[in-house]
This record gives sequence, structure tokens and C-alpha cells, in this order.
Amino acid sequence: MINTYDLLSYIFSLIIFSIASAQDLRSREVNPILWLVSGFVGIMLLILRFDHIIIEILILNIIFSMIILILSLTGFMGFADFFGYLILSILMPRPLFEDLILPPILIIMLFSNIFLALYVAPSIFKSFKKIFFIRSVCNSRLRSFMIALTGSPMTIDNFLRSRFMYPLIYPQENNEKIIWTCRSSYDINEDPEKFKEDLRRLLNKNLVSKDDLVIASWGAPYLVFVLIALATYPITSVLTEHVLYIILFR
Repeated sequence: MINTYDLLSYIFSLIIFSIASAQDLRSREVNPILWLVSGFVGIMLLILRFDHIIIEILILNIIFSMIILILSLTGFMGFADFFGYLILSILMPRPLFEDLILPPILIIMLFSNIFLALYVAPSIFKSFKKIFFIRSVCNSRLRSFMIALTGSPMTIDNFLRSRFMYPLIYPQENNEKIIWTCRSSYDINEDPEKFKEDLRRLLNKNLVSKDDLVIASWGAPYLVFVLIALATYPITSVLTEHVLYIILFR
């Protein structure tokens, strides 16, 4: 059984995240007006279906959103991701089907990351094939492992033609000589174009070759994977609770 307001909220969420994902793909920015409008609609729907159970679940949902806020403040995720989850927690405070228990935001967070992991799995495989190169630059097993998990090997030429890629292992100039920089993460607020300008300058000075290898991490348009998780939620929510029931009670 599906509550009418819950169904309306789900359909509206799909529309909002389709628009947000398109903006995220195009420019990596989402118009704040989109979040304001969806937040207003979400609050109106909350008022229409008000009960104490929704408030309890809503508080739990907002706690999950705060986890995303912490990741955003530390530069691991964009603020659009935080606002997206916050709006989702308001629009979908309780499960779509009345016989389910787990908050929708928990299922959507879980599967958005699963879908993202599946998408980047080939890049991880390529990175581990270059693990000796990574180790030779980083001189740290832990850092090398982290870079292999999050980075993708590519030539400088390919990096210059890429979009939303952030270098983790890359050359820099020091007194007319090349030194290799190794870092295990990047700040989502960095501008990749600055790194490209530096590499073009090194190419013009013949200090590096366009075929030289760098390791770069993809600044994934995370809202796209949230949209996929949201679209598959009617299926994944039922499957997840069914699996948990089998594990816990059989």
C-alpha cells in the first residue's frame, strides 16, 4: 500500500533530481533556487501528512544528511550533494511502501555509493596495474593504496582533454627541474583548469612529455548516482529489507 502524499513526494523527487543531475553533469553546479523550491514543496507535503512517526523518522534522516555535510566541509563532497540529501530527507521522510521500515535516505545513500563503486571499478583495476609507479612516487604503502582506489592512470595529453579530473600524482617545476607530487585526496572546490595550465606550461618548456603518466581522480557528478539510486528505490528498498529479514530472523 502506498500513501498518496508519499507517491507524490517520490515523483516530485525524481523530477527535482533529474534536473539537478543534468546541471551537475553540465557545470558541476546546481542552481540554489531548485533546492529552495523543492524544500518549500517538501515542507508543504510534510504539513499535509503530519504525524509523530514522520517527525521521528525526519530527525533520523537529517542526522544522515549531517554526515554528508561533514564530508562537504572537509572537501570530500560538494555542497550540492549535502543539499540534495537534505531535500530528499524532507521530501521522503518515510518508506514508499507502508510495510517497510528503513528510512529511504539510508537505502538511497547505500545504493548511490554502490552504483558509483561499480562505475569506477574499471579505473581501480587500471590503477592497481600501475601500483609500482605509484609506490615509486609516493613512498608510502597506505597512500599508494588510497590513490590506487580513487585514481585513474592517464597520459598528460588525456588529462588535458578530460573534464572534472583532479590530479593526485603529477609533475611540478622546481628550479627548472621536475618533481613529482603525490597526494591521496583532493579538494572538490579546486579548479582542475589551474593544473592543466601548469602542465601546458611544462609541455611548452619541454620539461615533460604529453605521453608522461599522471594519476587523476574523477570528481564524480554524485547527484547522477543519487538519481539512479532514487529511480531504483522501489526495488532496492524491498530487496534490502527482505535480505535483512533473512539474515536476522532465519
